[in-house]
Amino acid sequence: MSDPCCIQGSRLELHIQDDSISQRVMLVMSDWSSGYVTTTEYIFSYCRELNPLRCRLPLLYAGYQPPEIRHACELGFGQGLGTAIHAAGSVVDWWATDFHPAHAGFAQQLVAAFDGSARMFDQSFEEFCSRSDLPEFDFIGLHGVWSWISEENRRLIIDFVRQRLRVGGMLYLSYNTQPGWAARIPLRHLIDEHARVMSPPGNSMLDRVRDAFAFAEQLVEVKPAYMSANPQLTEQFHWIKQANAHYLAHEFFNRDWECFSFSRIAASLNAAKLHFAGSANPLDHLDGLLLTDEQQRFLEKIPDPVYQQTVRDFVLNQQFRQDYWIKGARRLSERQRHEALRQQRVMLHIDRDRVHLVNNVSPGEIAIDPEQFAPILDCLIDHRPKTIAELEAELESEGLGFCQLLSGILALMSKNILVPVQEDSLIGRVKPQTGGLNRFLLEMSQDSDNIVHLASPVTSGGVVVPRIQQRFLLAMTQGEGSPEALADRVWTKLDPGERNRLSQGHGELKEAGLAKLLDQARQFVTQLPRLRALGIV
Repeated sequence: MSDPCCIQGSRLELHIQDDSISQRVMLVMSDWSSGYVTTTEYIFSYCRELNPLRCRLPLLYAGYQPPEIRHACELGFGQGLGTAIHAAGSVVDWWATDFHPAHAGFAQQLVAAFDGSARMFDQSFEEFCSRSDLPEFDFIGLHGVWSWISEENRRLIIDFVRQRLRVGGMLYLSYNTQPGWAARIPLRHLIDEHARVMSPPGNSMLDRVRDAFAFAEQLVEVKPAYMSANPQLTEQFHWIKQANAHYLAHEFFNRDWECFSFSRIAASLNAAKLHFAGSANPLDHLDGLLLTDEQQRFLEKIPDPVYQQTVRDFVLNQQFRQDYWIKGARRLSERQRHEALRQQRVMLHIDRDRVHLVNNVSPGEIAIDPEQFAPILDCLIDHRPKTIAELEAELESEGLGFCQLLSGILALMSKNILVPVQEDSLIGRVKPQTGGLNRFLLEMSQDSDNIVHLASPVTSGGVVVPRIQQRFLLAMTQGEGSPEALADRVWTKLDPGERNRLSQGHGELKEAGLAKLLDQARQFVTQLPRLRALGIV
């Protein structure tokens, strides 16, 4: 369990300045959904762990041969934004399903925007998994699905993986886990039962959610013994009740909801001949950051790897896991592993000045040597992709060894500060595809702020680009260049409500609104080198 490349030293916290993102959802229950909270207007979310390119570094670090991914599948794609981005940004053949027809219809629109060949269906898992025209897949991914579907659907998926995942292929699976959820399970049952039996007939799902949490708040005020026995739950409840009601409906009120121990997941996936290969979160591979020396020594004494992971979840109080599983996992020698790692390319995903290294952090947060991060970030400040071998050579004079460099890269990758980069030949091939998809998304930005990701041909993944920046990008495609011209063009496209908000409630103060828009345009122009490096501009 101990990490030979662990980072020792001062305490440090990584902060990333980011734009707040507001997304609207409407959630309803319906018979055809088999008790799942379904949507008429759902969040246009993006999960970077479903990008197959991201799996290589964690798998190589763990000592496994990553699969060559030619055919990929996503089960439960939501609005399909992530699948479309990954299909546009790669030459991978994608197949995917989500049982909501409105989701599938929008996903098909996205694919049509770049003349892609990704196949997006509105079939249930049972219908999709029984198709006779499916290829053998090298990658199958499910995010935000496993804990919220029925046991019957989970059995269907396991059988599908057993039959359709090729030898050497990989499964990505995320799920709620114990013990991090343990104290909240009774609370979840309480509010779910209130929504089911106490809300007046005809109440909308969102009204049921609000009523259930209002009742729970009253319960907390009478100081029940359960809350006294679980004092951390009070703080968690205050956070939960402030969350968006739409999110709460999805997280807590599906008919089928369950959290799992790692041992139970491993036993289920054993039927599909899968071997645990490690976490999809790069930080989870760095025990030297997450665990004390005493905790590492304790876990090292546990010989069974599955039980060791189960105990590790208790040590970390893990509440959500994102795991890679391989069918027929092949171990690499140290020489093969190091050689493959050195060939991997990475780049700085955000501007260097937006990464703040703070030495004073709260107890329980990660201890990292700040001297280890600054040299890596400085080497990549121009956003030019570099191999790990190139970084190793450049940082030799800094006294940063290969193991320490790898640990730093994984830690930064876990924060989405560094990202893996695909080969130049592939970047050139997929640029027309990401360009077509991004043009479609930029046009959508004129009417909606739901989508805040664009596709990068460089990373084969999504990049956060807030709506106002998308509008500036659209103005650039129409020939504008200076901040003043960008602000003027975007101002003409704003509706009265948007102009009023920019003018701080005084709709007649065009100068105030334009001045604020000009400030944003100037900020946007400073982002152009990064967006160019990512292949978005």
